[in-house]
Amino acid sequence: ANKMGAYNQQQAGMQSLFGGMLGFGGQLASLSDKNAKKDIKKVGGLYEYRYKGDGKNAPKRIGVMAQEVEKIRPDAVSRRPDGLRQVNYGALFNAGKRK
Repeated sequence: ANKMGAYNQQQAGMQSLFGGMLGFGGQLASLSDKNAKKDIKKVGGLYEYRYKGDGKNAPKRIGVMAQEVEKIRPDAVSRRPDGLRQVNYGALFNAGKRK
């Protein structure tokens, strides 16, 4: 029962994470360039971080590093006009649906 509860809690957290990334104003692309982040800590296959403009007490975010994604899924990474990379999380997590 405890394992099932922990699993359900983990799934709810992941749904919240992806819902937040994919549901923000309908935008699928998120600033993911390592050069825009600070306080970076690897957590499993993802990273916990703050953006450089965030205060030290700002909540930490979770996501990928565009430079790493670009090596294996260049189709999921684009550059913004300022040169920073962003990741299209919709394309990244729908890997089996490449065009």
